[in-house]
Amino acid sequence: MASERNDDDEKARPLLWDGNNPSAGHGGSNIDSLRSKFNLYSNSSKEVDVSISAGALMVGKIRYDVKDIVGATTTKNGFVVHSYPKAAGGCCSSGGARSYKSIRLFCRDSNKSQMWVTSICRFARDLPPGSNPPGVRKMLCYVNPFSGTGSAPQMMERAKPMFQHAGIEPTIIETKKANQVREDIAKLNLEEWDGVIIVSGDGLVVEYINGIMDRKDWESAIARPFGVIPGGSGNGLVHSFNHVAEEAIDEISSIFHILKGKTHRLDLLSYEISGGAQSSSSSSSSSSSSPSSPSSSVVVYGFLSLAWGLIADIDLNSEVIRCCGSARFTLWAIFRLCCSKSYQATLKYTPSGEGWKYGSSNNSREQGIHTLKTLRNRKTVVTNEPKSANSINDGQPEAAAEQKIPSGNMDIQHNVVVSHRHNRHYAFTTGLAAYNLLQL
Repeated sequence: MASERNDDDEKARPLLWDGNNPSAGHGGSNIDSLRSKFNLYSNSSKEVDVSISAGALMVGKIRYDVKDIVGATTTKNGFVVHSYPKAAGGCCSSGGARSYKSIRLFCRDSNKSQMWVTSICRFARDLPPGSNPPGVRKMLCYVNPFSGTGSAPQMMERAKPMFQHAGIEPTIIETKKANQVREDIAKLNLEEWDGVIIVSGDGLVVEYINGIMDRKDWESAIARPFGVIPGGSGNGLVHSFNHVAEEAIDEISSIFHILKGKTHRLDLLSYEISGGAQSSSSSSSSSSSSPSSPSSSVVVYGFLSLAWGLIADIDLNSEVIRCCGSARFTLWAIFRLCCSKSYQATLKYTPSGEGWKYGSSNNSREQGIHTLKTLRNRKTVVTNEPKSANSINDGQPEAAAEQKIPSGNMDIQHNVVVSHRHNRHYAFTTGLAAYNLLQL
């Protein structure tokens, strides 16, 4: 069925606005593209054509991709556009590392400059026409001065000018002790900030996630965005996301995605530790919350992976050579291969059924929340199992019988139980959980 054209609708939403005529009454945030004339130099009377749309900022014949622009700020006699384009070539599949480039435009009309700044910020944030980007985004920043080689505070100082380019106002807290972030996040009023930024390695991210899950309002708190600046030794999460985004694995690229405000879901895993044994979850610091009593247990949430045995040994015990940075993992791996060690355990694996498929379109945030509810309400009972007739008593792992755990329609991928021979047990369940990031 054809519809009648309404000329009033065309006038109500102009597709192209002439910025040289502010008296037309159209705000810069209500349009799909914008054009005007500006000076390139403060003492020059020669003007160039400037236009911006969702795809590019054109200054004369020079094109700047909007996807590289993080914002704009007014100056005394015009405004500055802040861009972080990629270098040509490089080892990254889509180009090299990002670097800062400013685009200065001069104008005597302060109202015109402010209107352009508002529009550029809207295009940079990929906001729809008619919406205004917030003047300031307040971020709570946790900086771990003990992570990696101890360079996180210096990274934060280098990030401050970049935050100003995108209108981010950081509240900086340097951590003093283990689990400080978990304790803070569990009780803070997160409504005071637009997001959380972590300048550290994966261990502090584990603390943050567990602090969120400790909250009574975790279902809403888990949707709040957070970002990571790689200040640790391994930085597995940053490597993972930058690889997916086809970005260089470096500091500026990670900060750039925080400035852009893009979000991406993150899968979480949940595991239970009982008996005081240590484990590693994504270079995790979760072992600090392990129970000391064989009869007690604690549920920990993590991401990327859970490691036990050699990998966990390398991750946790290489802390003594943390000063070596990421090289500590390689050095400790060589040491452990030369001085081999056995890890005895029983592994049980129970599939969750046919209801869960990785990458399916049904993996929504609602299903992720449903999964986390199931994990929080589910009780894992670990008992000391008698050795079967097939058990081997010469230091080899036991051949344990598997007992099926009904999964029903739970959106859980796998249930795994690893029980150590010395009454130490691990249990964890992996599943989809929609966890927002400022990155990507």
